[in-house]
Amino acid sequence: MDELNLDAETVEKVYDVGIELLLTYGPKVLLAFVVLFLGFWIIKGVLRVMDAGLSRASVEPTLRAFLGSITSVMLKLVLLIIFASMIGVETASLIAM
Repeated sequence: MDELNLDAETVEKVYDVGIELLLTYGPKVLLAFVVLFLGFWIIKGVLRVMDAGLSRASVEPTLRAFLGSITSVMLKLVLLIIFASMIGVETASLIAM
């Protein structure tokens, strides 16, 4: 097994690059995760309100569940596209689909 040849200069360069990457991309990734978790929380609330409204309108339970599932999937898909866009993934091809 080859021996690792790490001198102080190499370790310092790696440390500096790591700190630079953390300062460059850290806030962007952190904000993206905050938006993701807030988005899931908001979607949950929207689905609850929608289900309550459909229930008050005497919509059949199976139709309420179906509409809730479709709405959930669509909103989560939009949220994931927003999340991917925030962390730097090119989403133009996803949106074109």
